[in-house]
Amino acid sequence: MAEKIKAHLLKELLEKHAAVNMAEEEKTLQASEIRYRRLFETAQDGILILDADTGEIGDVNPFLTDLLGYSKDELWGKKLWEIGPFKDIAASKEAYEELQTKEYIRYEDLPLETRDGQLRDVEFVSNVYQVNNKRVIQCNIRDITERKRTEEALLQLAAIVDSSDDAIVGKTLDGIIVSWNSGAEHIYGYTAEEVLGRPVSLLIPPDPDGKDETPSILERIRQGERIASYETVYRRKDGSLIDISLTISPVRNYTGKIIGASSISRDITERKKMEEIIRRQAYHDALTGLPNRMLFFDHLTLEIAVANRNRKKIAVMFMDLDNFKKINDTLGHIVGDKLLKEAANRLKACVREADTIARIGGDEFSILLADIIQPGDAVVISNKILESFKVPYVINEHEIHISTSIGISIYPQDGKQIDDLMKNADTAMYQAKEKGRNNFQFYNSDLNAVTHERITLENRMRQSIEHSELVVYYQPQVDIISRKINCAEALVRWQHPELGLLDPVHFLPLADETGFITSIDTWVLHTACAQVKAWQHAGVPPICISVNLSSRQFQNPNLVEIVSQVLKETDIDPRYLDLEISENVVMQDIDLTISNLTNLAALGVRFSIDDFGTGQSSISRLKKLPIQKIKIDKSIISDMAVIPDNKDIINAIIAMSHNLGLTVMAEGVESEDQVAFLRSGGCDEMQGYVFSKALPIEGFQELIKLKS
Repeated sequence: MAEKIKAHLLKELLEKHAAVNMAEEEKTLQASEIRYRRLFETAQDGILILDADTGEIGDVNPFLTDLLGYSKDELWGKKLWEIGPFKDIAASKEAYEELQTKEYIRYEDLPLETRDGQLRDVEFVSNVYQVNNKRVIQCNIRDITERKRTEEALLQLAAIVDSSDDAIVGKTLDGIIVSWNSGAEHIYGYTAEEVLGRPVSLLIPPDPDGKDETPSILERIRQGERIASYETVYRRKDGSLIDISLTISPVRNYTGKIIGASSISRDITERKKMEEIIRRQAYHDALTGLPNRMLFFDHLTLEIAVANRNRKKIAVMFMDLDNFKKINDTLGHIVGDKLLKEAANRLKACVREADTIARIGGDEFSILLADIIQPGDAVVISNKILESFKVPYVINEHEIHISTSIGISIYPQDGKQIDDLMKNADTAMYQAKEKGRNNFQFYNSDLNAVTHERITLENRMRQSIEHSELVVYYQPQVDIISRKINCAEALVRWQHPELGLLDPVHFLPLADETGFITSIDTWVLHTACAQVKAWQHAGVPPICISVNLSSRQFQNPNLVEIVSQVLKETDIDPRYLDLEISENVVMQDIDLTISNLTNLAALGVRFSIDDFGTGQSSISRLKKLPIQKIKIDKSIISDMAVIPDNKDIINAIIAMSHNLGLTVMAEGVESEDQVAFLRSGGCDEMQGYVFSKALPIEGFQELIKLKS
């Protein structure tokens, strides 16, 4: 009896234990199914579950329905070969048998047509499983369309690079070569196997002065700079040297980080040889080294074309040495030749770098003044020449006093052809001789009268400060949204005792030519700063004052001392002074600009780049300058209604400036339509007649009170 009870208890215990195990297994199975369903629903590949025996679709995940364009209900229970996208996989029940019989199948590249007719490239993998005594097929479908397109594009790019005749070379930021195309092999003579992993200095010949520009170039690349059309000399495998034109660009990874450099180089050795041959041709005078008649005419032809295209003026000056024949007859041709050489040297010291001086023959010289603003520019050069000839020449112990007569013709009013300009300049020179020599004359007699007036104006202008004839007008600079006055630009006027109030256009160019502009700049700076202080004492809301610096003033070695002294004398806070420098002045000498602005910034003043958009500013260079504001040139604003591209230029300037943290002001705004466009583009400030013209002190004070 005891054995029966014992057996019964043991049986009950085993049954209870089995029930507990079954419950635990069921819970585990349910958890596994939940995890699988979560993965199934969120997978970024398409998943398709098929009944292995019937080929019917049992389940499909959301990614695949989105890819195919069919809903789940439209696919459920359908045979695989009945669904359009899969006809290339299972075109019939017979073709489907391959999926049934093979436990694993992989198609790396299959076309798949979606419901809307798009062709996609997919990777197809099928696996056969046994689930609850039933065979099912799980199909995983990955869309590889974009990957394939990227691979094809890279293959095409690689083919283009390798077939290029130019040398295309990739290198690390340490200068190690990592890629080398067939063009590089042809130009430099090295195969890819010979150079990969080696430093690019392999191609650079030793510099006699011990200089190696490679580190500085790589540093510029690290800073994100693109170096274009850089001409240098490289060394081929056989040791021969070749001239190359090199363009180097930074290479960035997907995050934008610079990881290397790519260079494109072209062999320009033959071009350099041809240039040298041309230079060796007889284009220069053997005695003086100046261009001869042929080269002068070539330059004149080119400048006429440029002037015609850009609607500019040029001046042709024709001159000879007064009574030169007597020098030759009395002192001999050797002394005469030396005199001509010395005269040539003096002429070169009187002209600009862009101008051309030529010896036409005998004692005759011609000068081409390119891109002049007005005939008065020729007057400045002529006066310099006449002044330089006042100093006697000392040749072979002979002290020689000689003068020159100069004739001037102006393109286009005195002729549009070379012959006309030369003939008319020659005629004007003989007019100068008839008037007693040692002077200059224009071919156009009206210009001679203008020249006289100009000299009179210059003499009077030099007395304008002393006689308190200069006055400052103020034009408001305002917030483009609130139209609150933020600043005032100081603009000089001349209260001429006879001609009345003159705008800057009537006298500042002359002041610039004569150098008097620096005195005017200093006077305006002091007057404007003193006025700001006076307004503050009078209770006028504090505003800054904006003062223009001319090119001559900006290049003045005492500029920092001048500004510092003005700030001290007027006792204004430097933050209320904004110095405006034109874009072209800034870019003339970037090293000087950085030095001047850095030293001035130490005083606490602010800076604006004026007339922006008319020069050749580099974004990388602007980033180096301690500036706060960009002023878009008024010509770009005024022409945007007739030149559609100007609107794109304006938007680009605004975006670029804001990326650099700069304020943007539009100059010359004259209509509400312009205001609306500028506001929509994010422009910060404006200046122009739409708000107010430049006003005298009293008028500006009233405007501030009215707008405050």
